[in-house]
Order: sequence, then C-alpha cells, then structure tokens
Amino acid sequence: MTRVKDPRKDRLKMRAKLLKMRLLGVPLLILSLLSVAEAAPPHYYKCIGDKSTAWGSCPEGCPTIKFRVKKGAEVKASHTASPWTWTWLEAWGTGDFTAECSCDDGTTWATAATYTVYEVTSLVWETYGSNTALDTCPKYGGKRIFPGKKTMTDGSASDRRKVTVKATVSPAIQGRTVYFKSWDVDDPSTNSSPVDTNGSAGADNRNGGAGTLSAASATTNAGGEATVTLTVSLRPGDNYRGAAACNQGKLNAMTQAQADAGTPPDYVKLSEMLTVWRKLWIDSDRMQADTSNTNWLSDTIDAATYQNPNTDLEVNDVPGDFEKDDHFNGGYIKIKYATPQTLAVVDFDSNLNDDDVFVAGDHSAADGKEYELYDDDYDQNLSLKVTFPGDADTSQLDAFEPAFVLPVIDCSTQDASLTFDRNVQVAEMDALVTTDFEYQGNVSDSFWGVHLICGFQALCDQDKDPDGEGDLRGNARRTLHGAFVWREVIRDVDLHKEDQIVIHEVGHCCNADDGDGGVMDAFGYGFTGVSLDKIRDKDWDTW
Repeated sequence: MTRVKDPRKDRLKMRAKLLKMRLLGVPLLILSLLSVAEAAPPHYYKCIGDKSTAWGSCPEGCPTIKFRVKKGAEVKASHTASPWTWTWLEAWGTGDFTAECSCDDGTTWATAATYTVYEVTSLVWETYGSNTALDTCPKYGGKRIFPGKKTMTDGSASDRRKVTVKATVSPAIQGRTVYFKSWDVDDPSTNSSPVDTNGSAGADNRNGGAGTLSAASATTNAGGEATVTLTVSLRPGDNYRGAAACNQGKLNAMTQAQADAGTPPDYVKLSEMLTVWRKLWIDSDRMQADTSNTNWLSDTIDAATYQNPNTDLEVNDVPGDFEKDDHFNGGYIKIKYATPQTLAVVDFDSNLNDDDVFVAGDHSAADGKEYELYDDDYDQNLSLKVTFPGDADTSQLDAFEPAFVLPVIDCSTQDASLTFDRNVQVAEMDALVTTDFEYQGNVSDSFWGVHLICGFQALCDQDKDPDGEGDLRGNARRTLHGAFVWREVIRDVDLHKEDQIVIHEVGHCCNADDGDGGVMDAFGYGFTGVSLDKIRDKDWDTW
C-alpha cells in the first residue's frame, strides 16, 4: 500500500521544535527567522502602474527591524519601517524583486515576499490566419491590410477583414490579463476637405469607426503573449491604432488626441498605424485583329476621269458607315494595274449613288480596275499606323495609390477574346463588357473588379474619320464595371495618351466623374481630392 504524507504532521513537528527551543532559551531572532522559513514566502505578480495595494511585512516581535528590497543581487532600497509600499517598485521598472527582513540589525536576512513586476512592452499587428500577409504601408508608414476577398470566389470574406493584435508582457509570464482598445486615428493623407472633413482630429474613418475587437482583454500564454482580433472596414484609407496595457485604468484614461499623436499614457503601449488598402482587379482584354478586312473597302472602279490636276475615280456607293464626305481624305487607294500602284487620296465625295475618290495626276487608265480603299488609319504601306490588337496601356495605374487602391492586372484573364468590330455602337458596348468578363456576377464590395477593353473605334460619328468628326477616345459603362479605350481614335487625336485615358475611364468605374478636375478633366495623370473622396467612399454593392 502507498502511503501519502500528511503535511499537517510536519507543521506540528515544527511548532513543537520551536516551543522546545524557546524553553531552552534559543534567541528570539533565530526563532523569528525559523518562523518565516516555516512556510515558503508568498510570490506576487503586479502590473506596473497599479498602486492599489501595499504588501509585505516583517515578523512581529523582532527587537529591531530592518527591511530591504533587492533586484537580483542589487539592493534597491532599505528602511526601518514595515510594511513597504508599491510605489517603490514602480521606480525600478519590471523584473523580479525580493523583499527581505532582518531582526538583528542587518546581520541575518530572511525573505518576506517575492514579486514579479510586469508591463506590456510590445503591441504589434500580425496577419490573421491565411489572409494576405500584412506589409509595410507604402505611404505614411505602419502596416497595410487588404481586407477584400483574395479571389472572386473566396468563401472567407469575413475573415479577410481580420487582423491579429498581439501584446507581449515583460517578463514573459503566463496567466496575466492584458486589456485592449482600438482607435480610429487621423487620416494622414490630408487635413483638407473633401477627403478629411475634420482636419487633424481622428475619428474620421468612413465606415466602422475604430473597428471591432473580438474581446476587451486576453490572458497571456507561456511566452507572455496575449492576442485578440480586430475587424476592419472595407473602405480604403481607413486607419487604426491598437492600444494595450495590463492596467485597465491607464488604458481607459487614454484620449483620442493621444492616439492621434502617438503619445499614450505611461504604461500603455500603442501599435503602429494600420491602413486599409483595396485591390482593384483588372480583367484586361483586347479585340482580335481585323482578319475579315472590315476596315477597308475593295471593289471595281466604275469610271476614271482626268480633270487636271486630279483624276476622279468613280466607285460604287460605299457602305453607310464609310459614306461621309472627306472620310478617306489622307488615306490611300491601291489600283490593281498589272503593277499595282498605291496613291494618296486627295479628296472623297459622298453622293446619293456612286461616290468619288480624287487622286493627283492622270489615272484615267484605272477605269475598270479593281481597287482597295483605305482611310487615314493606314500608312502608305497600307499598314495600320497604330499597333493593334494590343492590351490597353496600364502603366500609369499607380495614379490610384493616393486613394489607397492597388490595381492588379490579372494576367490569368488577359486575352484577345473579343471579335474585331470596326465601330462599336452604344447598343453593342454592354454586350462587349459582359462578354468574357471573368468577374461577371462576382463584383461586390468585397471584390472590386473592372473589365478593361482595348477596342479599335467606337461610334461612327466619333471615330475622327473624317478629321472634323468627334473623337471618343474612351468611355465607361460604370454600372457594368466596364471601361473602354479606343486605340485608333487616341492615335488620330494624339492630344492625350492612352495611359491617361485608361486612368480616366477606370476612374469612372470607381465613382469619379467628369468635372472633378485633374485626370477626370484630361489634365495630367492625378486625381483631385474630389475624385479621391468619391473613390474611397464607393460601395460596390450598390452598382
């Protein structure tokens, strides 16, 4: 049979021993120290800054009492009073302390109590679960979080908005309570309206305020770490700081101004800033080449009349979308003589029946010859002046970064899947946007997506053929998340580059408007505060 030792018997034996020693005249000091040694001295854990309790007293009955506090081997203080107070420990920082008593004027010391003083020494943001890793915010410092879906079919949208808040106490001790709070700090990008309507003050996030903490407190693990999660908003540019302390009173005394300035109260640890960024997924598609040769005409010349200094080449009535006076001016006609000749078109007249192409010199021999007729989209070699097909120029999309938006060109969806259409009419644009749009039906406030299409020309009366016509260089179907750039028209005008048009039209899909100034009025490449405010405010669930 296994016998279990009864600790009460040991205590009775010790008391009997002490009584016997007293009867034998053993000095009182030794008896006092033995009494202290009868039980292990108590150990206390104390959060720095908490002055609510005074502990520690020396044995009663000593003829003289001395008291001291040590941190390791170093004596931090000594005096002749008991009890001692917590205020002493606060001045010496964190760590392990020993309180000792002497009943013989400092010759012999006995431990009255031991203490571990701790505080929160670190507060950091950490990536939650399998979310996109936090990285350094490229503007204004701190960390950056992308709270949107990682893919359009991501089933963990709510988790993507979470970030871990980790506090570490020193010394690293387990089982201590750490208190947390989150703050909506001032937007550092500007203190001016319309982006920031309350100047240098915080509490200016657009949605959700300071976010939502999973708990107001947590308990440290064996490594001295305590964690909670913060759920942030989906609005780009919203920013946060976390605060933590082991003293709840200190934490609760913190003000918004202290959070904004980054100067928390004593013993409160403040994290660096966390800023929400959004990814804007771009499905960039392009039209195919004109393999059916729909952008130039071919037929037979009905008559050729030399009218010095030009020849009038009479041709059958051209199709309606080509039939405008001067449409082929600046273009070329290839006459298929035995040795074909390519001639510059001096003038083109559209008539009710046959149309007239004028070329310089005597070409009356062209009567009855086959021809090919090209407008000024082509050079003398009958090659397109513009590179087509090709992907839209997205090289300047970093213009969205001041709105805390990161455009992402999804190479996996980039293709030439759209049939060539020489002139896309309004009724055809919606069908083009929805054709092969990889994100169709999945665009939401958790997943921002735009279908960017590089087409040839839009409306017949807006393709700059002839030169006196309008010039629609780009347009957006914003409710369908579609943006077009019309490459040949951009080349024909050559006032504004394609990269600028891309910013402008994608900007429309993100809530910016004509009249906002900057790139939305074809000036430069940057968005004004008016546009930035609209982009950051846009709720993609409402379109």
